[in-house]
Amino acid sequence: MLLGFAAFLFLFSAQLAVRYFIDLPTLFLVIEQSDKKDVVRVNNAFTQRLTMQANRVSDNALWDDAYNYMLAPNEKFLASNFDDRTLLDNEVDGVIFLNTQAEIVWQYGFEFGAAADTKRRVARPPMSDEQLRTQVHIAAHLPDDGARKRLAGYLRTPKSPVEVIASPIFPTGYGDGTTASVGTLVMWSWVDRDYVNAIATQTGFNIGGQFLPEGVASLAPVWRYLLTEDVRPRDKDDRIYWLLRDVKDEPLMMLWLTLEPLAFETALFSDALVAGLLAAIFLLLGLAWVVRRWLILPLNELERQMEFITTGARYDHRLSVQSYQELNRLAEQFNVLLGEVCERENQARRKHQELHLASISDALTGLANRRYLDQFMDEAWLRSLSQASTYALVLIDIDHFKKYNDFYGHAAGDRILQEVARTIHDHQPARDALTARYGGEEFCMVVPGISPSALQALCERICVSIVHRALEHQVSEAGVVTVSVGGICVDASEPEVRQLAQDTALRTIFKAADQALYEAKRGGRNRACMGRLPASAG
Repeated sequence: MLLGFAAFLFLFSAQLAVRYFIDLPTLFLVIEQSDKKDVVRVNNAFTQRLTMQANRVSDNALWDDAYNYMLAPNEKFLASNFDDRTLLDNEVDGVIFLNTQAEIVWQYGFEFGAAADTKRRVARPPMSDEQLRTQVHIAAHLPDDGARKRLAGYLRTPKSPVEVIASPIFPTGYGDGTTASVGTLVMWSWVDRDYVNAIATQTGFNIGGQFLPEGVASLAPVWRYLLTEDVRPRDKDDRIYWLLRDVKDEPLMMLWLTLEPLAFETALFSDALVAGLLAAIFLLLGLAWVVRRWLILPLNELERQMEFITTGARYDHRLSVQSYQELNRLAEQFNVLLGEVCERENQARRKHQELHLASISDALTGLANRRYLDQFMDEAWLRSLSQASTYALVLIDIDHFKKYNDFYGHAAGDRILQEVARTIHDHQPARDALTARYGGEEFCMVVPGISPSALQALCERICVSIVHRALEHQVSEAGVVTVSVGGICVDASEPEVRQLAQDTALRTIFKAADQALYEAKRGGRNRACMGRLPASAG
């Protein structure tokens, strides 16, 4: 009996120790790291909102019409550019034009708390004259290498926090570069429930907020820790609190994130744990080996797997133990958390891949952009040198495209660019080739490993296919959209070619293809011409 009782105490103490010192701290650490990432996502959403609005205000401030209005205010400019629909489209609640003395030239905005379809206009902006003068107004200055001063942040007003975006007013393109700003364009929004709900919708989180009208003085003593700590772990209500600060870095709002309840039991004692221990005592009385088989070895394996996961951040790994119910449930709960962490990492990875694809693609046609074309040309040339194979470059230019744009309009011109790009890409050889847009109406195809005769046939097929599309072009001699094509095929195995430096070789090849394109244009357009390297280049 004494041995059984001692074994029970030992097992009971061991189970509590493992849960208290290993399992729960590890689980809470994973949760804390995950919660902090959620807070960062919310803060990033606020920052993205400020950045987006700042870009909108900058676009409106860097505008000849706005600049001329500040020089000679007139109602026609305001009536045609600023009304209720303008504010709703730009997701703001008010607009202010300030002159160089920080005086209001004109302002227009909505009252706090009004419904979107019944918003009442404010008699004056929510910011005080002192705030407009000292915190919002941007003093007149000259452009500094294209960079302008601007403000993007939050201000405290008696009714509510306000998002404020301010940008100096310059003529389009900064004029001749010696023209000073003539005022400040300000767009503001109430940071109300709708504002916070928009952030919540964007991030998919349950976000709440409380305005601190008097800053630090509005914080109850229990919340003073927020002044010195960024984020504390979630409380018993599954909430995380932090501060939103104004442009003076003073506390403006207390924000909180209400999270889903934890997917595992947090109490040190649980019914399953007690039941498992009571059952184990009877087994220990007669079967000592069960302790090793069903407790010690599974715990060691669980600890080993948890260490394997945490030390290497291998969140796609899943715990697997063969033991009694409590440890299996703990492993399952941990696996649920690992699944959530793994999913969020996968989302971040997919977002990175999307951003990378956007960085190497032309937004209008979907083809590769000039930046990726340069990289691909270098890599393809090095492969051709190493394999002693051919390297072909094709330049395609839409004939009379400027006339097409002038006659049909830029929207139709964009559609023609998309149609031509699609047709050219359809003729791209499937292996190791790239089609890119490298100018307005100019396209480029890099085709390693093709023979000169095959290249000429490819160029002629492109010309014929464009004509067969029968895309109307009334201001062209052909009556339809046509292209001119210049191509060149270089044998990288030739000693004269191989001895050229990489940058020299590519410039020479590109120049030869461009000359061939010029010959196609000069020969009447709607044709393909093959070029060759100059004799001095090999």
